[in-house]
Amino acid sequence: MVPLALESLHTKKPREKSGSRTSSRFEFQANFSILKILDLHESENDYRVLFDHFDDLTILNSSDAPTRIKFYQIKGRDSGKHWTIKQLVKEDKTGDSPKSIIGKMYKNASSFSPEAECAAFASNASYDFLLDDGTKTTPDNVTITGSQLHATELQAIDAILEPDFPSPRNPACAGILLFERTNLPLQQQAIFVTGRLAEHLATFAGDEHLPIKALYDVLLQNVLARAGNTDEPDSLETLYKNKSLSRGEIADLIQRASRKRSFETAWLIIVTELQAVNHPSMQIIRIKNASLRYLRERARGDKISNRFSMEVRAIIQAEKSAMNSCNKLIDGVDLLRNKLKGAYPYSNEELFGALLVETYEALDDDA
Repeated sequence: MVPLALESLHTKKPREKSGSRTSSRFEFQANFSILKILDLHESENDYRVLFDHFDDLTILNSSDAPTRIKFYQIKGRDSGKHWTIKQLVKEDKTGDSPKSIIGKMYKNASSFSPEAECAAFASNASYDFLLDDGTKTTPDNVTITGSQLHATELQAIDAILEPDFPSPRNPACAGILLFERTNLPLQQQAIFVTGRLAEHLATFAGDEHLPIKALYDVLLQNVLARAGNTDEPDSLETLYKNKSLSRGEIADLIQRASRKRSFETAWLIIVTELQAVNHPSMQIIRIKNASLRYLRERARGDKISNRFSMEVRAIIQAEKSAMNSCNKLIDGVDLLRNKLKGAYPYSNEELFGALLVETYEALDDDA
């Protein structure tokens, strides 16, 4: 049974986010999120991740029936600097309460107790904390839990939380706080993440020839699109659609990133079919460009392209026998075009290109 707090995620208002919303900040958050997604994906456990809603990154332990939730604040900074508890409890003079980083972290844990598993802070910079054994952290401390902090550090945290979250606090800070250091650099983030993607694909996808840059672009565009979506959800389904990706959706994005290479490989066959029915060369080029543009927009999460794809896939499923009887790709395109009911802002060549992609993929799926 899904806990009520998680069943009604869409009714809970995320805290107000103050401060600059710069593209560099979003880039670091997005790239960190992709790295965290890969960790989750490799665990083989189910998950769903939300972007820039309750926190910079929110992780649910199930796509559809979550019982646990994790929150991440993500901040990149010059790696020559470090974070102290004093900096994390310092109050910002602007914005709504809570005004400290720690306070904002704890707010989510408090709102979702007891389902909250951790309120985490992630950065590329190291931490300068006093630990419970009297020693100081070093750059080698990549994860530090609240229970590892010295009593004086916890006292500073409790003091800043007291006005907004009077004691006794539930959950206790020692049991919920987590500080994580990522090796994602501020510079050349794309190179670092594509390297991690290459490792993932070589180990888990069994195909080192998948287009890694294309996959990175697809993941980044999808994360940024959801992080930047400001529509207020009226249902859990809408929240998930606008602000999250599930394990299954990530697997689909990985598959779709490989489609462009597969489609381009088959293009000579398609050209032969188009030439046989007297399509002029310039029109063939425009159809190819329209097909690749459709692939790119659909993979990026474009609403129109994805709505079109869903309708066409439903037709393909319903007309499976008729599709299987088609001897040419363009015969499949004609069949689908005659069955379409929705209206889409596509030119004739754009419509043809999109249907060509879906027809080819239907054959590819059956192979």
